Amino acid sequence: MQTKYQTKPFECWQKAKELRLKQWRDIASAREHNKLLTTGFCVGVAPVVMGLGDDVEFMACEPLAASTLPDVAYTTQCFEAVEARGFARDLCGYARAYWGNVFTNRLPMGGEFPRFDFIFERHWCDTLVKQLQVVSEYQGVPYHCIDFPIGPAEGERLELKVKYVTAQLHRGIEWMEKTTGHTWDDEKFIQAFKNEVLSRTLWAEALYVNKAIPAPMDQKSMYPFFAITMMMPWKQESVDFHRALLDEVRDRAAHGIAAVPSERYRLIHEQIPPWHFLRLFRILENYGVVAMGSHHTILIPGDFRETEEELVPAVVPPQFNTGFKNREEALQVYARWYLESPLDKFYLSAQDRSRLITKFARTWKVNGVILPINRGCTFGGMGILETKLALREIGIPSVEYEANLVDPRDFDAARVMDIIETFLDGQGLKPLAE
Repeated sequence: MQTKYQTKPFECWQKAKELRLKQWRDIASAREHNKLLTTGFCVGVAPVVMGLGDDVEFMACEPLAASTLPDVAYTTQCFEAVEARGFARDLCGYARAYWGNVFTNRLPMGGEFPRFDFIFERHWCDTLVKQLQVVSEYQGVPYHCIDFPIGPAEGERLELKVKYVTAQLHRGIEWMEKTTGHTWDDEKFIQAFKNEVLSRTLWAEALYVNKAIPAPMDQKSMYPFFAITMMMPWKQESVDFHRALLDEVRDRAAHGIAAVPSERYRLIHEQIPPWHFLRLFRILENYGVVAMGSHHTILIPGDFRETEEELVPAVVPPQFNTGFKNREEALQVYARWYLESPLDKFYLSAQDRSRLITKFARTWKVNGVILPINRGCTFGGMGILETKLALREIGIPSVEYEANLVDPRDFDAARVMDIIETFLDGQGLKPLAE
């Protein structure tokens, strides 16, 4: 293949693999080591649970689903087990993948599915909240959920939301103490909260460096790395890993080390990837195309804030340096931090989604955008066609395709590639000579 830039493997690759395996082992062996085990949303839930102490392990929902989906045979077995219990095939693919592991009593990395001691959730996505309610009823374990309202978060409305969430957090802490018999520790919570914010802002900084031409990191490289941000961001090991990753991305940018050595066109593949067809990104490389990410790799794992024109890494709360006065202030800062995130605006309306994706395009200097309409997440597919119009207004071409990005039985790879390759041909891109 024609090359234009130098490239080399990431030095952090092996460390990321080791940390992922360690986290799964910690989850699987929690009961053996007399630790409490719980589960919930991958963003912002774990720090609250970690206030119970060091003898708690947390399994984030989304990484379990994502670990299931690339294996087509395993995924199909999971989905069939879910459908056999009467659940609709057009429900959230991540929920069905999670349930499939529960109902078949397996984990994709091997072993039996663990029984939780309790479930603690943050209400961000309606389906994910019901997903864990089903698990709670199936396993017969206690369940508690914090309502975390998405939407506009400025001025007086933001302050009302902060009070609303903070009051629920106090009640949630009381519930956990009563349910587990453990005393909730402010300092344990604060340390976990700091680590999660640091992990997520360091990931955002690494992505911001990725604006460089050539891009030091591409979308397919992001998945094994940001799994750490999703699986264990509250741990010091995660902070250390993200610092090392940021240093490596900076070094690659400074020396012109490319993720795709033939880079000549940059695009966004929005939403989650087609997990059962990750070969898509290799095919794009054959055209000299580098995929720069999506809201899935940018806003979910990364803490960004909006400026007029782009997205920039968030600045950590000043209390991380000055200290917190008391529990009330710590919980208020926690609530405000997540309520101010662009992630909590992304799914609010077609207008918000369109604004943020156009900012993605500007920030990462993309030439085009692929917009999947995902049958596996109706929530995620909202506003896609409006986004296409918004991109057209700023002169960025896009193409959409409809498919299920999680269910291999509802994905026509030949049709999808025909649509994408026709789009690339219209951009003047031909496959590069081998």
